[in-house]
Amino acid sequence: MRGHRRSRTFGADDEPRALPSSVTIETPLGAILAGGASRRFGSPKALAAFGGRTIAERVRDAIREAVGNAVLVTNEPELFADLPLPTRPDVHPGAGPVAGIEAALRWAEEEGRPGALVAACDMPFLDSRALRLLVDFARGANPSPDAVLFRMEDGRNPPLCAWFSVRCLPAAGRVLAGDDRSVRALLSSVATAWVPMEEIARFCDSATMFFNVNTPGDLRRAEQIARELDERA
Repeated sequence: MRGHRRSRTFGADDEPRALPSSVTIETPLGAILAGGASRRFGSPKALAAFGGRTIAERVRDAIREAVGNAVLVTNEPELFADLPLPTRPDVHPGAGPVAGIEAALRWAEEEGRPGALVAACDMPFLDSRALRLLVDFARGANPSPDAVLFRMEDGRNPPLCAWFSVRCLPAAGRVLAGDDRSVRALLSSVATAWVPMEEIARFCDSATMFFNVNTPGDLRRAEQIARELDERA
């Protein structure tokens, strides 16, 4: 495995460039990862709704606004028939989020795309402008990184919201074949760049953007957050 080769930080003076209005061969794949079992929620959490939309619909809309397209990686496509989106299962079902990343990157590679913007299906407040920061950095950095994520301030694993180059496919395969199948293990084996969390503040509150729904209590909190956002609008 390659070690972490380099890291670059997105500067405060850099503005995200507008993406093309139509999807082209240079546009990354926008992939929603919905491979979790939702054990703590008790039912498919991506299909939980508030404010008239499901969480999956909210993630889909943010991804589409960011890169102009959206697909779904899931092993239960029948659950998401109402979205509707092109779907594909994990090559390694049950192997965790890296399996979803690998499936998205294989899809991107088949379509001749440079990489994939991936996001978990349980973050209802993703902001497309913040997502575009990841894509913009991936396009503009020199040397080009293999992965771009937001840097967490407290040292936790970054939320599953990232850009990955198709160059990560060999490393993803090695991680899936090993004992440690975590996203952290994948990031440690590719050239990863980090966008400071404060960059999100230009568009939204980072705690809100990365709020994820894992339990019924989280869903109630999401409903409250949505009401507060509507009141501020």
